[in-house]
Amino acid sequence: HRTPEPDSQYVTDPNEITKYINTPINEIDEKTLPLNWDWRNVGGESYVSEPEEQGDCGSCYTFSTIFSLESRLRVKTHNKDKTRFSIQFPISCNFYSEGCDGGYPILVGKFLSEFEIIPRECFEYTQSNNKCSNVCDYEQYPKKYIVSDYGYLGGFYGGTSEVMMMKEIRAR
Repeated sequence: HRTPEPDSQYVTDPNEITKYINTPINEIDEKTLPLNWDWRNVGGESYVSEPEEQGDCGSCYTFSTIFSLESRLRVKTHNKDKTRFSIQFPISCNFYSEGCDGGYPILVGKFLSEFEIIPRECFEYTQSNNKCSNVCDYEQYPKKYIVSDYGYLGGFYGGTSEVMMMKEIRAR
């Protein structure tokens, strides 16, 4: 599948990127949020990874979490760090989920807060419940990544709103 090019009328103004970064979301006035925001086209630059197919593995919960973390890293580093994270690692090694039989993004966050996020090339995606022992020796990688905070927006499952999500996307 090819992602359609974003409509040029929705190009996000690069000067808006840092406007709310690290602002508590309750301090953002929803009336000041732009009508359109697209991290795929901020002044012609994308802050999101290319979409991929999950295949026959029920790993959408991991894909969504990993892609979100990659985008947050790109935003935080102004697109200087485009490290791709392993999707397979939390599928194969996360004892809080059921691998290709499904799971919850919050439990991927919990797992990655207790263990490191490893680079993609250290454990490539296989669309299967690959053995955790197949991960490379990631101690060889000088940069270390970890989830510092995770949770439900709004404090509990279903406790969020569209406006809260918009504010969160802008603040973090």
